[in-house]
Amino acid sequence: MAVLRYFLLSLLLGLAWPSFAVVVDKSQESYNLLRNVAVFVDETRQVQAEEIIKNPGQFDFQPTGAFASEINFGFSKAVYWVKIPLSRQQEAPNEWIIEIPYLGLNEVCFYAPGKAVVTSGAVAPIESRPFQYRFFAFPLTLTTTPQDFYLRVESSYAVTIPLMLYTLSAFNNEQVTDTLIQALYYGGLLSLLFYNLILFLTVKDRQYLVYCLFTGFTGLGVFAGNGYARLYLWPNAMEWDLISQNTLFGFAGIFAMAFTAMFLRTRETQPRFDWLLKGLSTFYGVLALLFIATLFTNSLTPQIIFEIFFVINLLASFACLYSSSVAIKQGHVSAYYFALAWGALSLGSIIASLRVFELVPSNGFTLYALQIGSGLEMLLFSFALAYRIQHERLMRETAQANALAANQAALEAVKLSEDRLELAVEKRTEKLQQLLISEQEIHEQYVRFGAMIAHEFRNPLNIIEGQTSMLELESETGINNTEKRTVAIRSATFRLASLFDQWLQSDRLNQQSGHLETSLVNLGDLLEELVNTSRTFHPEFFFKFVKPHSPMVLEADSHLLQIAILNLIDNACKYSPKETTVTLSLMRQDNQIAISVHDQGCGIEPSNIDRIFDAYFRGVKENRIKGAGLGLAFVKRITELHGGHIEVHSRPNAGSTFTLWLTTKEMD
Repeated sequence: MAVLRYFLLSLLLGLAWPSFAVVVDKSQESYNLLRNVAVFVDETRQVQAEEIIKNPGQFDFQPTGAFASEINFGFSKAVYWVKIPLSRQQEAPNEWIIEIPYLGLNEVCFYAPGKAVVTSGAVAPIESRPFQYRFFAFPLTLTTTPQDFYLRVESSYAVTIPLMLYTLSAFNNEQVTDTLIQALYYGGLLSLLFYNLILFLTVKDRQYLVYCLFTGFTGLGVFAGNGYARLYLWPNAMEWDLISQNTLFGFAGIFAMAFTAMFLRTRETQPRFDWLLKGLSTFYGVLALLFIATLFTNSLTPQIIFEIFFVINLLASFACLYSSSVAIKQGHVSAYYFALAWGALSLGSIIASLRVFELVPSNGFTLYALQIGSGLEMLLFSFALAYRIQHERLMRETAQANALAANQAALEAVKLSEDRLELAVEKRTEKLQQLLISEQEIHEQYVRFGAMIAHEFRNPLNIIEGQTSMLELESETGINNTEKRTVAIRSATFRLASLFDQWLQSDRLNQQSGHLETSLVNLGDLLEELVNTSRTFHPEFFFKFVKPHSPMVLEADSHLLQIAILNLIDNACKYSPKETTVTLSLMRQDNQIAISVHDQGCGIEPSNIDRIFDAYFRGVKENRIKGAGLGLAFVKRITELHGGHIEVHSRPNAGSTFTLWLTTKEMD
């Protein structure tokens, strides 16, 4: 029975604990007051402070409980009274500060025994705050006799009341720590913003500008949500401050959807999702305007708009994550960074919204979830953008260099006189004689090559001249077909570059004489890079790379190996219908490594299988396809220089598979 009585007594004391006053002592400098307070909900909004203070027993004050971390009632129009019983031990300090680290409260009134009421809150002037601080804080004097302090709280937004008690020194230290953390966040944000703005001004790429606008509005929204905007940007715009965070996030959402569409190129690769992103961008703009409209009309309630905003955020998060996953499947490496960045921002935004709706507990993580998520998002987006732009710049510079070289070669080929041609043939003859090739055979090859070059160069040059003339005519008439003309010119210059590259490749291979400039080559990374390059130059085809489970590293001439594989890819695209798939695979068999290129093209006639690797040979069907007939000869020569061989499996109208078997010194 004694044990039972002890248990019941302990249970009663535990239940009664929330009603006990907090007795502060000198050993502790901060307290979470919510375990020892009681709350009265005034649904009528008519109860006066004099009634509460004089007769608190007449009102239904309910204890918050021993494990409460904050008071969270969600959206409510009621007035909330918080009773805070406090006292101190004799040796404890008598001057303390009570803090409410939450900004979404319209009005907060603090009542101390024998003191005048102190009014603060979002709609109160900054000058009325006892401390020029981003949160709401009130000084109080404690005595050794228990006293009841009261807070009156109301808000048009979510009612959340975290309560902390600090000594003066602890409060100052808390402010210093908080200011340092915030300075690191905003310093990093401004650094990323100015860095990308400078890049935009330098390279003139609109993606940087849109990203800067997205980052800027997001940072301003967080700045407003943290209370700094009220202190430093609009100290007297009290009503605007309540809606500023969500309004700025609405504008940020507009540029977030635009940046997503530009970065993932949804217009070209995912047209359906491109329309969805445009619709979401429109919704964000409408919601931002609706938040602003609440300043001028009482017919709109922030709660309803906020709930819609929450749904739009969820939809946008899923849409962007799905779109990035599709881009990853398409081979866009930078989409990995994008998915991680958007995932971090989405998670932070969802957690912050759920905390407002009282669906997750409030703590240090959930309170700063949006800030943490946005910081990670901005950093990862910068990585993704830097990777993407760097890759595109490299491809663009390569294409421009090839185009210039091709144009120069074309001009020289057209203007080449008979004397210069004979001299070039003689020089080529001397080099090929060293490889035991007859002078007559060399002469025939150059005659055929020169005739082919003159013929093949003529068509792209005519296209460039015609499209340029059409651009000039359309600019005078106001017609805008620039994109169409640009595509045609780009295609023609790419053809010229390809012909010129084949000429140069032929020269290098003939001079190689068995000597290779070898290095360790990661074949998986090499093929993946070539697939991404091919997607740029052959957008009308789909490319698939079957990557091995383990890395495959060979000692080889990386440049020549790229030439061989790119020739196989270009050959596959030439003889395949558009919108079909070219597949690259890599596998190991004993001490050999096989690189395969498979297409869904017209295949090869059995009678031509043995001749396709001869220089300048093109079958009957293939004669309708533009080309010099050198590509497969290059591939065979490069493979043999590496000590390997090439195999082909093909059937008419069933596609072809070319496989390079390489035997080199292998280092894993």
